[in-house]
Amino acid sequence: MSIADDIAVSILLADFANEDGGKKINILGSGWAVTGVQPNGATPEAAIVVQMQIPGTYRGEEFATSLTLCDQTGSAVAFPTPTGPATALRVQQLVTVDTPMIPGVALPGNVPSTAQIIMRLSNGLPLPPNQLYTWKFEIDGNPKAELSFYVVGPRPGPVIG
Repeated sequence: MSIADDIAVSILLADFANEDGGKKINILGSGWAVTGVQPNGATPEAAIVVQMQIPGTYRGEEFATSLTLCDQTGSAVAFPTPTGPATALRVQQLVTVDTPMIPGVALPGNVPSTAQIIMRLSNGLPLPPNQLYTWKFEIDGNPKAELSFYVVGPRPGPVIG
């Protein structure tokens, strides 16, 4: 078995999320699967939260993660960059399995470790509406979890006449 096989992963979409000093996640407005488009053409501010529970046997080990936004066809969504061609929205990060810590308490080795990745999209994303998108999460190149959401188009204006 590999570390990718043994890690439990969950993904949440939220209006806002951050990590406090104790490595706890603070989440507001989570659990949605439908969002809209603002007048500027972008989705509202959002956060993607990836939570991982890792068996204690992997403490001190490091593994690679990747979070990619894909469209309905399964292709990575690409956005233009200021310096050139469009680039896929993919975030890669190395994660080290830390020992859980509570000051003054010795925890046994079978207590799982946790790790999280929080990606805040303060300006939203300029996504074409009326489409389904999926966040795909991999560990060491192995697909581990995914979560889809739908972007609705703007409401139609009033009908006159």
